[in-house]
Amino acid sequence: KESKKDKAAIEEARDTVAQATNQVQSGDGVGPVPKPKARIAGPTLPSAADWTEQEEARRELVDQERKNSRKREREEDKERIEDLVGPRETGREGMLEKKRLKRESDRQARGEKEDAFVEVGEDALYGGGDSFQARIAQRDAARKRTEEKRQGERIGRESETQNRMSAMREKDKANMAYLQALAKQRFG
Repeated sequence: KESKKDKAAIEEARDTVAQATNQVQSGDGVGPVPKPKARIAGPTLPSAADWTEQEEARRELVDQERKNSRKREREEDKERIEDLVGPRETGREGMLEKKRLKRESDRQARGEKEDAFVEVGEDALYGGGDSFQARIAQRDAARKRTEEKRQGERIGRESETQNRMSAMREKDKANMAYLQALAKQRFG
């Protein structure tokens, strides 16, 4: 059991701790408890939600800056090309320029077609040059080779099967001989 001195010492320690942490309590535990002092305001660490919101805002800013810089680059490239080539033709002049360019490209394509013509012999066009009998002989030889290969594989499999069967028969004969000898020994 605790004595009155121990209880008083514990209560005094509690009061000391409460005063040190700005939580004043009554000494005897009887009566109304005074309100704790207001929390001291000061800088705090941002919460996880604040961090994520700040990170999202930073990403959006970086993305927007990237888009703006790409847009500026495209506009500058367009201006450089326009400075080198000159302004595009518009209206009737533009249509005439476009038709002229198309005619030139068509003319070049026709010229390339005529240059690309190569004379080919009738053998290549009509499939001549080798006789029908030669093709049939070639086909038959290929069939014969594949049949011989299959037959060789079949014979190999059959010989393996025969070897396994003979090994099993020998093992069975040895087991039977052992069992017969054992039976003669016991039963005479």
